[in-house]
Order: sequence, then structure tokens, then C-alpha cells
Amino acid sequence: MDKRELIILGMGSSRTLCLYDAEVWSCNVGYLQIAQANEENPELNAKLNKIFMSHPNAPRPDGKGLHYNFDQMNLMVKHGIEIFNIHRCKGLNSRMYPLKRISKKFNTDFFSNTICYMMAYAVDQATTRELKLRYPMKVRIYGVDMMTKDEYELEKGGIEYWIGYARGLGIEVELYGGGAVLQTCTGLPYGVKFYKIKDVDPWGLLKCGKMKKWQEQAGFSDKQMKKLAEHSDAELAEITDGTGMGTGYPLGTK
Repeated sequence: MDKRELIILGMGSSRTLCLYDAEVWSCNVGYLQIAQANEENPELNAKLNKIFMSHPNAPRPDGKGLHYNFDQMNLMVKHGIEIFNIHRCKGLNSRMYPLKRISKKFNTDFFSNTICYMMAYAVDQATTRELKLRYPMKVRIYGVDMMTKDEYELEKGGIEYWIGYARGLGIEVELYGGGAVLQTCTGLPYGVKFYKIKDVDPWGLLKCGKMKKWQEQAGFSDKQMKKLAEHSDAELAEITDGTGMGTGYPLGTK
């Protein structure tokens, strides 16, 4: 049986290493980063198959509108991209994430961020009710660096839990980008080496909050947002197979 490959794409810096050569799942407004990647390098042909969300819509911290553009997202749904959310959002054509069923299947509520929901869903799809693999599977993770203070302290443990769960069931999981996931603070087993914080974090990234770092990496100027919004319904129909299967939706291209 052929091995199935899946890319889980976060919004951290290592997302730039993604090759987009398998099915791609992203989170929240990561689709804007994918669109930007295509604008910068049209030959990349970056694509997207699923978006996962863990939040209802809310005002942006800078007061400029809401976090999510439901018009853009609904247009992607129309052209085959699935959107999962743990909340029901009025005006968004998303599917409810099966949180209750998955929590029961794996006997845990340990989901510390959206990436955990993505990993759990991937494991769920690849296993039977008895947790036997349906098919050989490989998950490649990009852009999940966990290098801000709150990500490191509050979120990375959940990702490590689900990576361990997947590997324990025989799913191959690869991490790209040299982030903090599955790393001790020294990069060595506990007790082998003591450390100073400057040795671990010479640039002070762990002092930087997630929202500040996210705004630096994912924020778009008004000019960029206008350019991303220029794609008409007809243009989008030309760049997707319309089925939501296989090739995905190569965002940002014309």
C-alpha cells in the first residue's frame, strides 16, 4: 500500500521551507502567507486543501477590522477548500471540528493550540476506532517553531504529545526548521549540560509574545491586502480543479 503524505503548515518562519508537494493543511489566516509566497515566487505553485480554526471572529488588536475575512474564506470553500472550526461562526461556511468524538476516541482533551487539532484529525483519519493504521502515513510539519514566550510555555507541549501519539501508532512525523518542538532548552538530554538563557535564546525571541510576533510575520499592508483581494470568482475557478481533492487551491496566482 502506498504511503500517504500530509503537510501541516503553521505560520512560523520555517513555513518558507515548505515544498507544497503533498496535501496541505494550514490554520487561521495562514492562507494569506501562502498567497504571499505565490506572489513572491509564482513557480512555487503553493496550494492549500484544508484550513483549521480554533476561534470565532473578533476585532483585531489594532482596531482595523476583524481577524478573519469571511468573504475570502467562503470563496475558498466554494472552490473546494474545507474549513474546520471548533466554533460555529455566523457567515462562515465552515464545518464543525469533531472535537467531542476525537476526544473520546483518544481519551484526552489535551489540545493546546490549533496545530494539535490538526495533528489529532490527521491521526483520526489514518486510524480505525481500535487505533489501527488504515494506511502507511507520513506527516511533514513546517512553520511550527514555538519560539515565542507563550508558545514555548503554553503550547508546544500539546504538539509534542500528538507527535508522540502519532509516532507510537506507526505514523512517520518529520519536523522542519529547527524550532523548539521536541527540543529541551539546551538541545541535550536533561542534566547533560547546564545553560544560560543567552545561550539558548541569544536574540530574545522567548521574551516576545505570540501576538507581537504573529503581527510581524502575518501582517499585511493595505496595499498587499488590496492585491490579494483582486482575484475574481472567475480567476479562482481557473486555478482550481473545483473538486477540493488532490491538487488543492494554488492561492495567489493568476
